[in-house]
Amino acid sequence: MSVLQALILGIIQGLTEFLPISSSGHLALAQKIMGFEVAPVSFDVLIHVATLGAILWWLKGKLWHFPRWTWVLVGLGTIPAVIFGLLVKPYIEAMFNDINSLGWGFIITGIWLLATSHKKGTKNIEVKSASIIGVAQALAILPSISRSGSTIATALLLGIKRDEAMTFSLLLAIPAIVGAQVLEADSLLKSRIGWTAGVTGFVAALITGIIALKLIQIALNTDKFHKFGWYCLI
Repeated sequence: MSVLQALILGIIQGLTEFLPISSSGHLALAQKIMGFEVAPVSFDVLIHVATLGAILWWLKGKLWHFPRWTWVLVGLGTIPAVIFGLLVKPYIEAMFNDINSLGWGFIITGIWLLATSHKKGTKNIEVKSASIIGVAQALAILPSISRSGSTIATALLLGIKRDEAMTFSLLLAIPAIVGAQVLEADSLLKSRIGWTAGVTGFVAALITGIIALKLIQIALNTDKFHKFGWYCLI
């Protein structure tokens, strides 16, 4: 793959992994619209590791200070995605190659986000809410349904505080990103990518990922999170 393609896909991954508009949907759409060759699995893993790095950077001041109970809730919220991911893995590639599936996923995400307008929660994450948010994350395995959008929106609809909704969504992303790459381990061993393209994509995804995290924080604090729904519908 070319350095230009790596740069564009890295920027798309970094921005859309955290903005609630579906990174997987945008990557698939970009490859179709721009006529890009399908990116090697190793590149996909690399840019996901970059967005994982953005999460770790964002949470660096408190990552190791979360109580043990928080990690129990993260584990609980991860279970639905593991089960659902294993069930749909044989069919997921075909679904991402279907442009109609991408469209319907964006529509579902858009409606989901619009439903959060003016939602100001006061609750903390507990067992029931963690489980429901986990189911929402599992559904985001489907084409164009945003993982960050579905988890944060569901938390807001459950009355969870905005800052806690964002933090829990990021914590859920850690095992989700790692697990998704483990499932691609066989393909990864057979895949190769040039170091220039790899470094370009990684840096682009890391920097834009950090920017996107700041943007989503601002959107939540100013009650504009739901407006991303109009973008998804369009």
